[in-house]
Amino acid sequence: QPGSTSLDDCVCKPGYQPIGMTCQVVYCPVLSPPENGFFVQNVCNNHFDAACGLRCQPGFELHGTSIRLCQADATWSGTPASC
Repeated sequence: QPGSTSLDDCVCKPGYQPIGMTCQVVYCPVLSPPENGFFVQNVCNNHFDAACGLRCQPGFELHGTSIRLCQADATWSGTPASC
């Protein structure tokens, strides 16, 4: 912070956590696609602010949230998806 005189005054932005003397990005738990489902981009990153789109195979219907966002508190937005 401007004008601070010690490292104790440093605060990380939302989505980052203090590790030693730096701020590191927050990671959510690894997200897996539901059975009979897949990630829209074929991959799902799990760092803060990453978005993961989910779809179901043909003939299956998605229940839950189709786009999950890794939030500042290291949790995924929405509800788990199933097909």
